[in-house]
Amino acid sequence: MWALEKNKSTKGIFIYRRSIADFNLGYWGTMVLGVLFLGMGVYTLYGSAETMPESGVAFSRVLLQMYTSQLGIWSLQLWL
Repeated sequence: MWALEKNKSTKGIFIYRRSIADFNLGYWGTMVLGVLFLGMGVYTLYGSAETMPESGVAFSRVLLQMYTSQLGIWSLQLWL
């Protein structure tokens, strides 16, 4: 879909290599962000004295509190 919209905005001039480069940039950028968040999760959860709750809602609450303690209160305000 993105390639079709890009084609419309460039007045029908489709450059295959440019579209592949744009896709690769987005793909690898997402991969890097995923690895960084995974690392932050390991850093936050590993060795934690807290026991993880059984309930999904309680677990998400604990997870949000952990990420808020790492990133700052501004990150929690985005969710509220």
